[in-house]
Amino acid sequence: MSSFLKVGILFLGMALAAGAQTVAVAPVLATPPADKSRFHIYLLMGQSNMAGRDTRMLSTQVDNPRVLAMNTNGEWVVARDPIHPKEGRIEPGAGPGIPFALEMVKTDPNITIGLVPCAVGGTPLRRWVKGGDLYDRALVMAKRAGQVGTIRGVLWHQGESDSDGQKNAETYEARLGQMFKDLRTDLGAPELPIVVGQLGEFLPVDKHPYVNVVRAALKHIPAVVPHAGYADSAGLGDKGDHLHFDAAAQQKMGERFAATMMAVQREEASASLKAAIPQAASVPVTTLSNAPVELFPVQIDRFGVYLCTDAGRRNVYLVRGTNGLQVNSLHNDVYELFHIPKPDHGDDKISGMAMVNGKIVVTIGTSNYVTEAGWQK
Repeated sequence: MSSFLKVGILFLGMALAAGAQTVAVAPVLATPPADKSRFHIYLLMGQSNMAGRDTRMLSTQVDNPRVLAMNTNGEWVVARDPIHPKEGRIEPGAGPGIPFALEMVKTDPNITIGLVPCAVGGTPLRRWVKGGDLYDRALVMAKRAGQVGTIRGVLWHQGESDSDGQKNAETYEARLGQMFKDLRTDLGAPELPIVVGQLGEFLPVDKHPYVNVVRAALKHIPAVVPHAGYADSAGLGDKGDHLHFDAAAQQKMGERFAATMMAVQREEASASLKAAIPQAASVPVTTLSNAPVELFPVQIDRFGVYLCTDAGRRNVYLVRGTNGLQVNSLHNDVYELFHIPKPDHGDDKISGMAMVNGKIVVTIGTSNYVTEAGWQK
């Protein structure tokens, strides 16, 4: 074999290997669950760090048929990065959306997650406020997704483009808070959970002189916007450009978005439950005694089941949530509220209840849960 042929083969192999790092497999069309309540929709809004810019790990992806994404035609496909389309000259890469969704599906084996990719790189907040082109586009996409699923939350990662000028940075918090308010109103979801992500620690101050003002605004959003949470970016690295998270950082960021979203949703469920208590019917489920008592079985949803007792712990009442909280039976009295987490042993029926040494014990399958500093197994 000639030296020229050997060199040619070598360069061809190198080219193929390099291409394998970035070649994206075409996404597969998918059908969402027929039950809208089991198809949980999340909007991905913001700029390039929401869309993702690191393309080096795209070939290592593993599909999950319970994580879908909406494509540019409004169709649902099995989610595979890049889920955001190319807009402009820069290729999209791995973002936090899929890692977020992979964490969320772990909470309930009966749900499917649907991601609506709305982010566009290099965009300032003025294009995202009500009346801006990206706000209008995201609203259209959200309403279309809502026809087949239930919108459960919004992820927001943006702010780099507003950290260059003093006016934009100093008005960022107020403008973002108003945008979230408008979005909830236009979607008819006044308590829609929202999680904002922090900007990368690697942004150079000389290029983004007001980045710390925007960082402070993002961190403060949960204090001024109800039902909102904050996902930190501490310790996460960039892909070498001091602007965009690398793929490993996006994995962590997605996990942090998920942890915060779960916390916000739990708080929302608890608040809705407490608000429902005064209007509840005064029919007790059962009276506790010193012996096990029988209680009708009840399904436990992803938030678990809530039980409350009157102030003297004489009676126990049941509340559960499935697409809004349903009050099964309560009493107009002073209540203590306890939460039974979704059991990990697969048996989701409450089989018994008893008072043991002054504490309420609920049996779920083979496990007992006791009301002591909250429900403890």
